[in-house]
Amino acid sequence: MPYQAVIGARGAGGGLVALRLRDGRRPGELPGAELLRRIGERVRARGTALWGPA
Repeated sequence: MPYQAVIGARGAGGGLVALRLRDGRRPGELPGAELLRRIGERVRARGTALWGPA
């Protein structure tokens, strides 16, 4: 699994998701809709990178 989304009480109240990348990076919180948009783009492009290289 290349990504893990963590939705805690604080984030859920604000509609935010904290993403953890496979390489250990944590890009910070972002709106759930933005994360789904990025994932959708990668699926359509048949790619895996939601963020650039470390």
